[in-house]
Amino acid sequence: MSEEILPRIRAEIAALPPYRQGKQAGADAFKLSSNENPFEPLPSVVTALTAGAPINRYPDATAAALRARIGERYGVAPDAVHVASGSVAILYQLVQAAATVGDEVVYAWRSFEAYPGLPLVAGATGVQVPLTADARHDLDAMAAAITDRTRVVIVCTPNNPTGPIVTSAEFAAFVEKVPRDVLIVLDEAYAEFVTAPDAVDGLAERIFEAHPNVVVLRTFSKAYGLAGLRVGYAIGNPRVLDAARTTAIPLSVTAAAEGAAIASLDAEEELRARVAVIVERRAELRDGLRAQGWDVPDAQGNFVWLPTGEATADVAAAFEEAGLIVRAFPGDGIRISVGEAESLPRVLAVAPRSAPDAPGDARRPRFACRPSCARPSSARPSCARPHVRPPARPLSVRPASHGALAGAARDARRPTQKARGTWHKCVGHLDIREPACVRGERHRTPGIVCAHPPLRSAKRRLA
Repeated sequence: MSEEILPRIRAEIAALPPYRQGKQAGADAFKLSSNENPFEPLPSVVTALTAGAPINRYPDATAAALRARIGERYGVAPDAVHVASGSVAILYQLVQAAATVGDEVVYAWRSFEAYPGLPLVAGATGVQVPLTADARHDLDAMAAAITDRTRVVIVCTPNNPTGPIVTSAEFAAFVEKVPRDVLIVLDEAYAEFVTAPDAVDGLAERIFEAHPNVVVLRTFSKAYGLAGLRVGYAIGNPRVLDAARTTAIPLSVTAAAEGAAIASLDAEEELRARVAVIVERRAELRDGLRAQGWDVPDAQGNFVWLPTGEATADVAAAFEEAGLIVRAFPGDGIRISVGEAESLPRVLAVAPRSAPDAPGDARRPRFACRPSCARPSSARPSCARPHVRPPARPLSVRPASHGALAGAARDARRPTQKARGTWHKCVGHLDIREPACVRGERHRTPGIVCAHPPLRSAKRRLA
């Protein structure tokens, strides 16, 4: 039987790791991996859902009622509001509208794990700027990373997954450094949980009015507890949002989602009372972990961050064994969502038992290694050295060519001096877990094939 022939797929898309949703929790476990709101919807929101439009009819493609309600809430015209199936959908739309082959998209790293895929899908190049030693955005380094090819800059505050915010003064200074024709996306998905008095608030400060190149993103998935309905919004210059609307998938916001979002805005005071409860639990969790010796950054979302480094997999396994599903980022750390009240004592009970053997190194924030770093002598792909300072220059996430991918696959099959190791050729910065590799680098990782996506499998998909 002949080998199955499939349509050609772009090499960088075939090699890109798909978005990985947080693992579902069993009946006796707590799901603390997806930053969901642990509270059930308010009665008024449930009523809006049950009284929604019939499902045999299409929704309003413009979500006009919700846009008008958001515009009323923030004092802007409806055409200055864009609604889509989650704020990440709007991110994709904006990047598609602004960037293409040869262009660059700058963002901090580690940050939201969907960011690396945004430029690749558009055919552009992602430029990752490492966080500071205290897990914050390095806005000076991000400004320095902007070139004449930069089309979009993404600022995530509070930063997901580490937690710290960008201050109002920092963002104001940053905006002045960015060329006016470069789009700045201020991703404020967790803004409602922020208690820091100096944090930037893109909507309250109306930054988008003074700077038309700034678009502010918000969502109903987190504080408002509508994650399952998928609805988010952007506020900015109408001409910029028109470009996002042009690239949007029509009819992606259901009538049920629109009605629930409007009801949530009407019940905002009740929902904010719930947010206050989550903020209290966050402080309890953060303070408890710090008291145990964990180096937890300032948490301003509905989650906390454990910089577990090379011990991440082992620590995550310990939490899972205790019925706590957390989000692990191999080589970097673990994000723990603030969930039910009953989950807090269990987290604090497991945390000290799961602490790495070398807490001084493992609990420090870890960042991308310089390309010159030697590979470790272990099966884990990240550099063995805990770098607490970012590299001198940002790392580019460049798509690989079809030919480069095929060449890498051939290299991956070549024999080596030792049976347990495999030589291969990196095809570009394609694995968000492994920012140290540079395009064309040859290296050997004992015991495993490279941490980059499996090249031979990718080749089969491209055959």
